Amino acid sequence: MFANSLLFAQTNCDWSTIDDASENYKIGNFNQVITLLEKCLSEGFNEKQKVQAYRLLAKTRFALDQDSTATASISELLKIDPQFQPDYLSDSPKFISILNSIKDKNNALLVTSVSKKAENINEASATVVVITEKDIRERGYSNIEEIFYDLPGFDAIRGRGPGYSLLYQRGYRSISNDRTILLIDGIEENDLASDNMPISRQYPLSHIKRIEYVYGPTSTMYGANAFIGVINIVTKSNEEYFSGKNKLAVRAKIDYGSMNTRTVDATISGRSKKISVSVTGRYFASNGLDISAYNEWDFNLSETDYAAVMDISGENTEGGYLAQDYIDNTGLDTLDAQGLYTITRNSSNIATDINLSTAGTNRAHLSDSSVLYPQSGLHPSVEKNDRNWFLKARMQVGKFSVGIQSWKTDEGLAPWYTNTLFLFRENRSRWIAWNSMVYANYENAISDKIYFTNILSYRIHEIDGNTSFELYSGYLNNKTSFANLANNDIPTIRTIYYYRTSNQLRNETRFTYTPSKNFDILAGVELRSSMIQGDYIKSGEENPDETGNMTSQSYLGTAHFRSFDLGIFSQLSYKIMSDLKFTLGGRGDYNKIRTTGGYGFVFNPRAVMVYTPGNFIFKAIYSEAFKDASYLQRYSTSESRLLNNPNLQPEKVKNLEASAYWKINDDLNFNIAGYSAYYSNAIKSVTVTLEDGSQTEQFQAVGSQTIRGLQSELNYKIRNFNFYANYTYTLPIDDETGLMISDIATHKANLIANAPFYKYFNLNVRTNYVGVRNSGINTSGSKNPITEFDPIVILNSTLLVSNYI
Repeated sequence: MFANSLLFAQTNCDWSTIDDASENYKIGNFNQVITLLEKCLSEGFNEKQKVQAYRLLAKTRFALDQDSTATASISELLKIDPQFQPDYLSDSPKFISILNSIKDKNNALLVTSVSKKAENINEASATVVVITEKDIRERGYSNIEEIFYDLPGFDAIRGRGPGYSLLYQRGYRSISNDRTILLIDGIEENDLASDNMPISRQYPLSHIKRIEYVYGPTSTMYGANAFIGVINIVTKSNEEYFSGKNKLAVRAKIDYGSMNTRTVDATISGRSKKISVSVTGRYFASNGLDISAYNEWDFNLSETDYAAVMDISGENTEGGYLAQDYIDNTGLDTLDAQGLYTITRNSSNIATDINLSTAGTNRAHLSDSSVLYPQSGLHPSVEKNDRNWFLKARMQVGKFSVGIQSWKTDEGLAPWYTNTLFLFRENRSRWIAWNSMVYANYENAISDKIYFTNILSYRIHEIDGNTSFELYSGYLNNKTSFANLANNDIPTIRTIYYYRTSNQLRNETRFTYTPSKNFDILAGVELRSSMIQGDYIKSGEENPDETGNMTSQSYLGTAHFRSFDLGIFSQLSYKIMSDLKFTLGGRGDYNKIRTTGGYGFVFNPRAVMVYTPGNFIFKAIYSEAFKDASYLQRYSTSESRLLNNPNLQPEKVKNLEASAYWKINDDLNFNIAGYSAYYSNAIKSVTVTLEDGSQTEQFQAVGSQTIRGLQSELNYKIRNFNFYANYTYTLPIDDETGLMISDIATHKANLIANAPFYKYFNLNVRTNYVGVRNSGINTSGSKNPITEFDPIVILNSTLLVSNYI
């Protein structure tokens, strides 16, 4: 009687109703729970109350063995809150299992990186590809770099060294991965000084929930440097490691492979009633590929054509003879030739050619050998050992999380550089990057219509002082020449150590206001305060941070640059009809470096129309973005780039894109996207002549490019077999020369087949096709002596055995 009177006395649909239903659930009055909640679900609950109502309804239906209606309640709950987390300590294992199963299926269609909110991938205002935890496991990826070879719209070229892999997104070729932003849970990973996206083997796989690849300019959300796209590694929340009421969870992977490659990748998570903690770590080590058999790294003096390397002939840009220039600069004609070379002169007694003799070849060979082969038969080794590690710890208390992350890549320089300048002996030519970060994140629904997010991070990025280049100056690479030969000079080896450190404090605050299902507004403010080192500290001794300096510094002031960045962004989405949605967005960015520097103010707009009639989805996208010149491009120098350029202006892009998606049936779907992007102020490495007549490289914003392309995907399922295919067409043109941009394949295609069998087994086969890649003299952007790379086909297969023990 009390319960009935309580039921009929309840007339308001608010939190007291949820409390009443909870009490009835605890004492087993399940029918009254259903009556209470269903009445208010149709008459008055707000969104947050509906989530708790559907949760209680599902648990009640399970208690009554009404599994189908319980599952329907969970589906309704997830429509309102797609990221809903169960209470692992109080919710039943059945409720948690079905909830997570539906979430996994739904989350395959959800992305958060395009608009910084959860939305359906097919209706997001950009072209997006998602790789899930399941994909990573079934395809057998051992690191995140391997994934790029299976994606549409990427040309992946593995090189090791300072940039382990070059990843050209949508045909934009650069000397580093600095036009795409890499995020981990929305926090940027790109290097503070170079803007480079640090993709190597350091990132763990054990904590990844999914990886979102966003194509096209996204500066309206992310500001500078989201020039071609965004990659967001979404990791599992601490609670997602658990099943049932377990309080400790361990996920670990140990690999061993060829070239003595070893990997340990693990996540350990624990929880109490209110706090959860996870620790993720990865260690990677490998001897790497021995490239000393290749001409560029073999230092095989017996095959060196010294005459071809050292002979001097031809004219300079002013019509004078290079041979005479050399004599004037070195006084060669005052030295005893000793039969080592001959000087040819014209009728005006001007030297036109200097040619090496057989005796000169022998002396050059012996001189190089005395340094490179100090012991008979001892070949100069090629450093090929790589050692990377990653460590991250995170604590979550309700909607608040705090974490610390640190990783280090310690890798050999070859084959990034060749023996034309460098040696690669063990522990003497290495590139070592060390990045660390602390962060705090808070997100919560202020009301059923307003969602609040704040992300605070502090990053320290360092090029470790053990980073070193071993330079060889000898006859082999023409760093010593005829005058040195006459003086019987011995080649030299010089080691240069590098050091660089930068830091940044960043805070982003944003709100999402959703007054109705058809309308939402996102707005936010981002602040960055940075101290970035302009050029490397260099030294001929170890510990360059203590022994080195910047003697070549061509800018005034300290070695570091204080910069301030402010970004204000907003995006509005309005569904004017059930199948037609418009999105408008814009972001203003302000940058100041020291007192008078910086690019000032830049604004970038975005406009998107999404039309969803029946089984079709059509998108039309216009977007703009900018790429701020990195501090490395402005201020740093190297052995081959002696001139900096502090006045570099931002690059800009205007992109027009259209796409279509067709769900043919539940087992077959297809999508295609086409784009045309115009890039201006493209920064290139340009050869310039110094006052002394020598040449060096300098970064200059002188280029413009037009890149057009298509990318498409097909998904097909038949019984338990899944097939995924993608195709990419890219046409990148340098507007100044009219030439195709080098090293980009016009055609690429991938096919992935997955087949589970015999309950415990899964076979995955991946096939990659890369068409002809043009390079060298008939293209723009490359000095490669090779003018064409043949098509290649790569076949990968993975046999997965799971749940067998």
